[in-house]
Amino acid sequence: MASEAAFLLACFGMLGLLLWCRWRLRLRGTVVVLPAELRGARLVYAERLFRSTGAVSISARVDRVYRNAAGILVLVELKTRQANRRHDSDVIELSAQRVALMGQTGELVAKHAYVLTQMPAGNWSGVHRVELMSPRR
Repeated sequence: MASEAAFLLACFGMLGLLLWCRWRLRLRGTVVVLPAELRGARLVYAERLFRSTGAVSISARVDRVYRNAAGILVLVELKTRQANRRHDSDVIELSAQRVALMGQTGELVAKHAYVLTQMPAGNWSGVHRVELMSPRR
């Protein structure tokens, strides 16, 4: 009887170990590596729509917005791509997001942002800092 209990306990232990290993392997490619500036920063907005007001109104949905150590909001755009690179359209998109975010919140938003690229298989491939366009009034 004791040997059966020991055997069952060993089987459950092995099953637990196998499930844990599978879970860890599954997470390996999905962990987002943030740039040094944002490590320890606080995520303040995710997948949220913002609108600026004025003569020209801009609406933009942000992927992620972090508050850095200086208290400034920093935009982060997540992209799935075949190649580890940023596009000019990313700068335009993030610049519009900056205008909408500043317009609605009145907070200071950094003049730079980050594009994090992910391969279609799910593993993160790169972090690209981009300088944003200045809003013209």
